[in-house]
Amino acid sequence: MQTHAGVRRTPPDAAIVAFAVTALLTAVSISALWSRADDSGDLDWSVYLFGIVATVALLLGALLPWRLVGDPERRATLMSWPGAAAALAVGVMVGVGMDDADNVVYVVGGLIVLISVVGHLVVPRPAFVTSGLLGLLMLWAEGLGDVFDLEDDSNAMSDNGGMILATALLVLTVLVTLLGRRFLPSGDFAGVLMGAFAVAINLVTAALLGVFGFLTMAFSGLGDEEEVAPDDVFTNDYWVMLICGVVLILFWLTLHARGGHEGYRVLGLVLAPLQVPLIAFLVGAEHPSIWIAVALVLGVAALGVALASALGLLRNGPRTPVDPS
Repeated sequence: MQTHAGVRRTPPDAAIVAFAVTALLTAVSISALWSRADDSGDLDWSVYLFGIVATVALLLGALLPWRLVGDPERRATLMSWPGAAAALAVGVMVGVGMDDADNVVYVVGGLIVLISVVGHLVVPRPAFVTSGLLGLLMLWAEGLGDVFDLEDDSNAMSDNGGMILATALLVLTVLVTLLGRRFLPSGDFAGVLMGAFAVAINLVTAALLGVFGFLTMAFSGLGDEEEVAPDDVFTNDYWVMLICGVVLILFWLTLHARGGHEGYRVLGLVLAPLQVPLIAFLVGAEHPSIWIAVALVLGVAALGVALASALGLLRNGPRTPVDPS
């Protein structure tokens, strides 16, 4: 890695590999979208084969350096992202080929995770953690739907959807983070990346439930003008999502305080100002004074504790200045 005037420069190999992976993944995604685009749903081999060729190119791009490149650093650079992209491409192409077959999501997610695990054992780089987490999220989502029968039982989703998703996401995030820190050579990378997924899923889920709740109340009140406006069926879900979000924030900030990655602090700083106001709005807080007051008191108290700690007032009394002489 060369630097010039304090600027970190990307090696040429890495830049070229990034462009190649971007182009080949684009070919795979286009092939996947158009392979069954006609009304019949039959596989269009003239399109599907291009995706297969792009997938094989990614696999070869990851495997050939393993045998041909002697320098360990350059070999890892050439193998990591092509290998991770190949894991995703193999899963996607197999999924397109299987179409609506039973357990297709389990097969796709399982293939992505399996190839990513093998790749990470050979080249312990963050690229394979990224693809592996994507496959794991697919398995998690499909398994969650099957365990709670969310596809066939509409009441399970309408009554407890937010609670189920928020709690399951909390458990998955904590497990991935702790296991990644303990067993993966990339350390905190898996936890920080999983945290980013958790933030996005939390916010999107809350927003979608808010829209569904609003529509449910709107259409429920159309039948009778005298009828009292119905309550939002997701109110309990919002509160559970808020609690799970707070637990995640405390978990991330605790990890950062114990020497964890800076990304944990960023996750906590991002989720709280975005999720808490959204939940406050969804639960129908008519006036935000209480919410603001709680956040204000907690923030001021924490700043006071930090200042007292820095001044040495918490345990050993005031810190006496050291004589420079």
